[in-house]
Amino acid sequence: MCAVSVPCAYCRACFLSLYYLNVLMKKFAFNSTILPLMLPQLSDLIAVLAASFFASVLMLTPDLHSIYLSHLPLGVLCYFFAAYVGRLYGSWRGVHKAKLALQLGMSWLLASMVFIFMVTMLKTLPDLSRGWMLLWVLIGFCVSVSARLVLYSFARWVRQRGLDQKRVLLIGSVESCQRVRSKLANQSNLGFVFAGDYIVRANKSHDGSVVVLDESALAQDLNQLVVDGEYDEAWIALPVSQGHIVRSLHERMNRLTINIRYLPDLSDFRLFNHRVTEIGPLFALDLSKTPFEGGARVVKAIEDYILGFILFLISTPVMFVIAVLIKLTSPGPVLFKQYRQGLDGKLFKIYKFRTMHFGPENKFAQARHGDPRVTRLGHFLRRTSLDELPQFFNVLQGRMSIVGPRPHVPEQNSYYSSVIDDYMQRHRVKPGITGWAQVNGLRGLTDTDDAMRKRVEYDFYYINNWSFLLDIRIVIMTVFNGFLNAQP
Repeated sequence: MCAVSVPCAYCRACFLSLYYLNVLMKKFAFNSTILPLMLPQLSDLIAVLAASFFASVLMLTPDLHSIYLSHLPLGVLCYFFAAYVGRLYGSWRGVHKAKLALQLGMSWLLASMVFIFMVTMLKTLPDLSRGWMLLWVLIGFCVSVSARLVLYSFARWVRQRGLDQKRVLLIGSVESCQRVRSKLANQSNLGFVFAGDYIVRANKSHDGSVVVLDESALAQDLNQLVVDGEYDEAWIALPVSQGHIVRSLHERMNRLTINIRYLPDLSDFRLFNHRVTEIGPLFALDLSKTPFEGGARVVKAIEDYILGFILFLISTPVMFVIAVLIKLTSPGPVLFKQYRQGLDGKLFKIYKFRTMHFGPENKFAQARHGDPRVTRLGHFLRRTSLDELPQFFNVLQGRMSIVGPRPHVPEQNSYYSSVIDDYMQRHRVKPGITGWAQVNGLRGLTDTDDAMRKRVEYDFYYINNWSFLLDIRIVIMTVFNGFLNAQP
């Protein structure tokens, strides 16, 4: 009897789920006649149904299968409610796969919370299984992410072959149009094709202070271009200093039935993790912002404390042996302590194994090849970077991260901040034991401005492109090829 009732209940639940999904899509004015636009919703529906079925089979006795499967329509409604709240079904063009996965994860989390709330209020599942809920979310998330990756890859493949392309009209100066084209020259997977340019030609006012447009000619030209070219989008590519021209263009183009984007020319700005944000009723472009806020800050902290504690335990025997060898080979303390500048430029005391002969502390001077101050054991420790192991103490203190820009002494920062633009932006994040510059061979002595400038560029790349996966990549690169270097 159970073998018959479970498939029947599952089929009824699937039918009701499809019916309610159709109602929900109509409610949100979803155009169901266009099959490609339905694929994300259909893949998510399959994920919800598959997760419910397998969670029920794995966790429940046969007598409870039909009870849980009968709640499938509610689960579908909860998921698609969460998906639409999270704007999961917007355009994928230019969206990174990691962001898609994060959006899916948040949708499944919200869906589970709404589902628990609903069954609690309706009292239809008084003994809701926590194991079933956990499996439902995990299986559903894995299936939906896998399906999205397949669809994402298929969309890239299609667009790279010239299909599913949006025709773009570029509007701006000769230089700005060339800049946009060069930036997206190798990005055919985004699905945009530049079908034409409109060069904005403006004249100076009589006193030469204001740039003015021939608005009647502009309106006529744009209308004719849109009608003749059948453009899908128009991109305005002008610098912020020509905001009055952008405003005039926008006023004229509001009469056109195409998408309009503004691409401000910020090539003269040094941008750090820039993004568009809303401050109440105001829109703001963040030109310099730390990447570690909100969820990213939590992820980074978990990474530092958990991974830092594990690596500290693993390296403890090695540190014990090094400490004994330092004591046996040269008089003086085992650890070298020095003030460095960390997050927001604040001073902290960094720990390293002592690699030099103990004596009165002199003015800061970097160690060089053949430096007589370095002990024989110190040469080995510095060459293999084992002298950095005590900095796991700094990580567990919250002063440093495992991965980040290397910290420098105040004297270095004072000098380089005056000769390298935006140098102190390195201190928007915690300093690290290892970093993107170090695993790319930029370690040890920095005896020229150009050497430090190159290292700083790698630090800026890390700040602007941080991700958990990038940190893991740097840690792995450090283990395999980052220990041996030519530093003195």
